[in-house]
Amino acid sequence: MNEDELRAAHDRFVKFAFSNIENSRGLLSRVLPATVLTQLDLSTLELAPGTFVDTELRERLTDLLFHVTLVNGKVGFVYILFDHKSSPDSLMPFKMLRYMVRIWDQQLRNNEQLSPIIPLILYHGEKSWNTSRTMQDIVRAPEELSGYVPHFDSVLTDLSAYSDDDLRENALYTAVLQVLKYIGSDELPERLPGILELFVQILDEPKGIDCLKAVLVYLSNATDKLNRSQLTEALHHAFITAKTSKTESDSPMPTIAEQLKQEGRQEGREEGREEGREEGLRAGISVVLEIRFPEDARILSHQIAELQSNELLTEFLDRCKSAQNAGELQAYLDQIQRV
Repeated sequence: MNEDELRAAHDRFVKFAFSNIENSRGLLSRVLPATVLTQLDLSTLELAPGTFVDTELRERLTDLLFHVTLVNGKVGFVYILFDHKSSPDSLMPFKMLRYMVRIWDQQLRNNEQLSPIIPLILYHGEKSWNTSRTMQDIVRAPEELSGYVPHFDSVLTDLSAYSDDDLRENALYTAVLQVLKYIGSDELPERLPGILELFVQILDEPKGIDCLKAVLVYLSNATDKLNRSQLTEALHHAFITAKTSKTESDSPMPTIAEQLKQEGRQEGREEGREEGREEGLRAGISVVLEIRFPEDARILSHQIAELQSNELLTEFLDRCKSAQNAGELQAYLDQIQRV
């Protein structure tokens, strides 16, 4: 996978995860200082449109802007920069200042009063953040000139510094942050079964299917720490451990299958990323098999490696929806092998 594809995978997942206001509210309530939280009415938190990151830096940065009502009735902003790279950026305070100015510029163009901005850096690199945190760290001025250097505070959330227990909240919030924490880590295969179990637990919740779909596509496209077999095994373990038992009538399986198939088609049309589409389809098949035919899912998931085209994968995903038993699917795979 090239850098553009990797960036796109990170960008899509981060925006999906934190466009969920409950996730963002949970993050802010955990990482913002208590004195700041007393000034914010987080029940009014809303995502604002737009991006302020330089085009050439979007390979490593995703930004999200939220507006929130202050306790005095005025409006403030929370601006989150998510850094995808594996090592910290020593110029991050300068870049954050530049993006904050762009937000204020937009307010002025809209004839709005300038509002306070709370900048938050969310970082999930392999190395701990051990570089600049303020403009004073970048501009080395003598004390007599320090007053001429812009000063503002920002909230740095380095996921590598948090234990898994520190990240525990509700299932979705915990799962999202743990995926982001381990996506570039050698520990990912070991941690993944427990993480996927959290996603399986929320299948019945609003957006639960979308969340599982998003994380499987993300895992298939954004890391080299995991192979297809490990992902299949982790997913199987998650379903078995969570003891998800549904009748066919109330199973979300058809919706998962159709959504993943449509996502594969959309990615193929918009970006021509056949590899990403393929991984999304394979992930979708694995989920459907776990829900409909859990006893045979592991064997069948391994056998779909024989399906080498997106057309065959799409056909098999459709068959997963309609098959009366696992034997029908096995017969189809046997037929493909004989051709």
